[in-house]
Amino acid sequence: MGVVEELHRLGWTESEARAYVVLAAAESPLTGYEVAKRARLTRPNVYAALERLVERGAAMLSASDGHYEAVPFSAVAAGFLSSATARMQRIAEGLPASGTLSSTVVGEGDEALYIQMRRMLANARTAVDAYVSRLFLETLRDDWRAVRERGVTLRLICLSGCRTPCRDCPDTVRPWPEAVEQDWLMVVRDGEETLLATSCSGRPALLLTSRSPLPRISDMLCHLLTFPSPGPSEGSLLG
Repeated sequence: MGVVEELHRLGWTESEARAYVVLAAAESPLTGYEVAKRARLTRPNVYAALERLVERGAAMLSASDGHYEAVPFSAVAAGFLSSATARMQRIAEGLPASGTLSSTVVGEGDEALYIQMRRMLANARTAVDAYVSRLFLETLRDDWRAVRERGVTLRLICLSGCRTPCRDCPDTVRPWPEAVEQDWLMVVRDGEETLLATSCSGRPALLLTSRSPLPRISDMLCHLLTFPSPGPSEGSLLG
């Protein structure tokens, strides 16, 4: 996915994203006409986009000569994160306390998976047990570490079947003896909640079950994870 598409997913219009990319790539400030030409936008569209970029704090307009220049994206991103955090806090405070999840929740796609996964890990009190492929070990590296640092027991089985320990893995994990073809994630939180996900053609499909609706699978996973942790000869998969 390109930069324009990623900015569009953040809530920018396509015209704003294209204009910003042109400004960011320019070696010197540009006029609206120059931005329109390089971004292939009509002049009415480009001036509306540039005005909005200035309002966002993503571009600056020189009052003396009418030229525009991009604000570094690191500053734009920091402002966006601060604003988004404050906005989400206001939303959370304005909503009633969340009730118990229904017994089964189904979702699809990266965002659904990682939101639910991080919610589970943040709520873990005693133990997190997981079957997990290398894709999810690496993507959620910081989340696994945060669980362990809070004092929650974290037990991981890696399903990728690597012949030698991987330095990129987030914790000491037990390797499964044979590689599983698809990318799988199965997590049990405190014996109360189970999350299942599989990635097919790079797109995760998610099945989240709440309040242990799959007790036999949960019990099986927890049982498999009771064998001893890897010894010194097996090494740590944490780089």
